[in-house]
Amino acid sequence: MMMKMRAHASGEGKAGCIMWLLLAGLFAMVCFQVIPTRITITQFKDKIVESIQLNPRADERQLRNLILKHAKDLDLPVGRENLDIDKNLKRARVKAEFVVPVDLIVYTYEWNVKINIDRDIFLM
Repeated sequence: MMMKMRAHASGEGKAGCIMWLLLAGLFAMVCFQVIPTRITITQFKDKIVESIQLNPRADERQLRNLILKHAKDLDLPVGRENLDIDKNLKRARVKAEFVVPVDLIVYTYEWNVKINIDRDIFLM
């Protein structure tokens, strides 16, 4: 009876194993492209918040130039037309909408990014 079970078990499941390995490799490839892009977008959002907090007396033009400099440093496709800044003595509102292309070897995904930040300004 033992011999009979071994005869049926030999060679089965190789195609399934190969398919799962291919799927795991595809998943890993997508993760290696998407995760760094997501980290860069989060860093950009943090830099916007930091710019607002550390420069409470900056006007809209100065804040826009600072944010665009951060975007250039992080290689994000953000231009003046992608930023909407509204700043007064008590609040700063920054809206950024841009598209980041993510190259997935066989397909380029257009990632639409929308960042909305509304912060109180505390003058010291």
